[in-house]
Amino acid sequence: MAVTRTAREAQRRAGTTALAVTAVPVERPAAVRPRAAPYLTAVGLSGVLLFTLELLSGRLVLPVFGGSPGVWTTTLCFFTTIVLAGYVYAHLVATRLSPGLGGALHLGLAVVAIALTVLAPRDVASLRNPALPEVVNVLLAQAVLAGPAAFLLATTSPLLSAWYARRGGDPWWLYAVSNAASFGGLLLYPFLLEPFLPLSMQRLLIG
Repeated sequence: MAVTRTAREAQRRAGTTALAVTAVPVERPAAVRPRAAPYLTAVGLSGVLLFTLELLSGRLVLPVFGGSPGVWTTTLCFFTTIVLAGYVYAHLVATRLSPGLGGALHLGLAVVAIALTVLAPRDVASLRNPALPEVVNVLLAQAVLAGPAAFLLATTSPLLSAWYARRGGDPWWLYAVSNAASFGGLLLYPFLLEPFLPLSMQRLLIG
């Protein structure tokens, strides 16, 4: 009986030791978070430049198309559409392509957008076509002057936020930075650029 009792105690101790060993938590390496500074810089600059570009391109076409409120309204509609298209593009790239392939595609888009912006006509008046309805003409003029650059800038915030989240970062504060920078761009043009730069110099700012 004593031997049997001793054997049972030994088995119970062995089981307790095994449970204790099994319960030891396994330490996992912490996820490597991406550096936030490059994302912050790119998202902030794109927000400032996009909304500065909107006001700048609208101001450039005003003298050509008579300065009516319809010119500003058409410009706002154009940029709203561009932003929507940029978000759709960013969604497709982030969800359908790998980061490497998406980055290569976006780099190619940047090269094309910069080239088209530089090659746009310097004389904004040359974009006026009396045979076209004014709304259509303004849309075409904006597409030539600012379309490629605006589309590139509109894709930056959602695309970088998606890539940042995929690498383990919290992307929501990037949208806050983008909104703040966009508001800064709306203030930058009327208070610092438009009052001090002639229209010819403002045209050079686009490309």
